[in-house]
Amino acid sequence: MALVEKHFVPDPEQLSRRTMVTVRHQREDLRHLAFRAPTQEVGRGTAWGAFNALSEWSEWVRPTKPGAPTSAEAVLMGKAAATRQRAWDLLAPSWAARKVRT
Repeated sequence: MALVEKHFVPDPEQLSRRTMVTVRHQREDLRHLAFRAPTQEVGRGTAWGAFNALSEWSEWVRPTKPGAPTSAEAVLMGKAAATRQRAWDLLAPSWAARKVRT
């Protein structure tokens, strides 16, 4: 979790008071998904479980700004897709992260 939080949710102590509260809630939501949510039963406590928790968080929980792309757009091409790719790059085993030759 420390690795995921370091790369995806800023340290709340280095932010303004208002933003600090938001970030603490984001961290709580992410921890819930990783350690307690029934959607993460398979793979809990593994890199695969962390990847799935982060994917679920970025697609369903992470707050969005007004006017941000709709959920489908974000998942396929926007912020959620970028978050999922960063998570894969960080957490995937080396054999899975290698580029496939064509």
